[in-house]
Amino acid sequence: MKDSKTEDEPRTANRELRIANCELRMGIRALLISIERGDSPSRRRLDSMPKRG
Repeated sequence: MKDSKTEDEPRTANRELRIANCELRMGIRALLISIERGDSPSRRRLDSMPKRG
């Protein structure tokens, strides 16, 4: 019983890693596209943030 559990863990961790990697790539691609268009999300977020003081 112990063996099957230890065999499953790396496989599920690997799947999680692959999913995270895919999400990260998609996010980077979206960011690069928005930068090319000239509407950087970070700049927009900074502009919409309320000014302090």
